[in-house]
Amino acid sequence: MTSCDSRSTTSSPQTPRFTGTASDCATPPTASPTSPRIPVKTGGKFVYEFTAPDPGTYFFHPHVGVQLDRGLYAPMIIDDPNDPGGYDAEWILVLDDWIDGTGTNPDEVLKKLIADGGPANGGGMGGMGGMDHGSMGGMSMGSGPWGDAGDVTYPLFLINGKPPTDPDVLTAKPGQTVRLRVINAASDTIFSLAVGGHQLTVTHTDGYAVQPARVGAIYLGMGERYDVIVTLGDGVFPVVARPFGKTSGGQAMALIRTASGTAPGPDVNPSELSGQVLIGSQLQPAKSSMLPPSHRTPPLTWPSKAR
Repeated sequence: MTSCDSRSTTSSPQTPRFTGTASDCATPPTASPTSPRIPVKTGGKFVYEFTAPDPGTYFFHPHVGVQLDRGLYAPMIIDDPNDPGGYDAEWILVLDDWIDGTGTNPDEVLKKLIADGGPANGGGMGGMGGMDHGSMGGMSMGSGPWGDAGDVTYPLFLINGKPPTDPDVLTAKPGQTVRLRVINAASDTIFSLAVGGHQLTVTHTDGYAVQPARVGAIYLGMGERYDVIVTLGDGVFPVVARPFGKTSGGQAMALIRTASGTAPGPDVNPSELSGQVLIGSQLQPAKSSMLPPSHRTPPLTWPSKAR
């Protein structure tokens, strides 16, 4: 049983969403089937209690206004009691795009997006929060595989809340194996992620086990989560999350330090990002993640056109 005590101290109500969990999440008693999550009012609280049947990497965030864009979110890790382990450390990396306090704020940006023709869905500035990608004409279109680079121009990209000029530093010993739980909490940015000088073994996506895939870099869309295993070399290595199709704001970076040495600068360009970048659709589920035959959706067949 998972319990989350939600206390609203913000100036607007909150509605936590537990992204990716197949839960029977309890809701406030006044909720109805057509409005399953009544906002928790300012100064109020609601205790969400639910069974989380599937272990994995998840996160929770609100769907009110631009609260997500102000950093109101958190990782939610559900440990698997049957996990064989096989790694020496476990780190969480949260990727984000950031604009608050940089001369403007999320409310002003959302107001401009709506004035320029974007829908007012009330879920945030970007694609994960509810704004339609491609609604703005000001952002240049990206190349494949995604095409659209998003609607918002961000001045900063973060890993664990820190910019690349003051990166989060993760320490370990050479040769240690680390499990990285990577969460893209950004509202409007697809990232490609790599650890400089290392290969990644993808083991899970969105909480579910996949057939292990060894790659140099991965794409993470908004709200996506990946678990990867990496065996660390000797030195100082960048973890770079590069925004797809965006030409300003630089990139997000953290550092892994296993020895002394000079840290790379914020504009470091790992060679892994110049090679093939894995898309989640290329992965295959592990046997443990597959539904039993009785629960699988039968193939759809379309009736032939009447003549």
